[in-house]
Amino acid sequence: MSVTRAERSEIPGGDPVPAPAVSDLCGTLLASLPRSDQRRKGELYVRGLLEAAGRKSIRNIAASVGDRAAAQSLHHFITSSTWDWAPVRAALTHHLEQALRPRAWVVRPVVTSKSGTGSVGVSRRYVSTLGRTVNSQEAFGIWAADELHSSPVNWRLLLSPTGRDALRSRTPASRTRR
Repeated sequence: MSVTRAERSEIPGGDPVPAPAVSDLCGTLLASLPRSDQRRKGELYVRGLLEAAGRKSIRNIAASVGDRAAAQSLHHFITSSTWDWAPVRAALTHHLEQALRPRAWVVRPVVTSKSGTGSVGVSRRYVSTLGRTVNSQEAFGIWAADELHSSPVNWRLLLSPTGRDALRSRTPASRTRR
């Protein structure tokens, strides 16, 4: 049976994911979203993450799902919508526990190099794996892992007191509760 692009999503470097599997997973993961339009945008976002080549910007995600006009609504869904991410992340963790049957939970730091200082939490730090000092963000992540696979299930960006103050000053009052 041949699967068309409309019937699947691509995992970069991997096998295509059938559209019904993406829909089923999104139905489970996004069930806590209170509005149907939020669940639709959430599924569109997940499909775009799977299909977009290169940088996963909102513009590229919208283009990859064939709806350039969706860029604004996806941007709003991610940055300004009223949905709570915690139940979505909990549903993802539960799904991965069932699918992966992890044999270990791995906690480790994650350093992401940044070219500028405009992102929250960016500072100059020595990164031992690179052997030099770079602009970067630092986070800690938790991965569910078995002998062959691992998947992140939780993460937290580390912010200095200065970084927390900068985030508060840039964040509208309606979003500080997250």
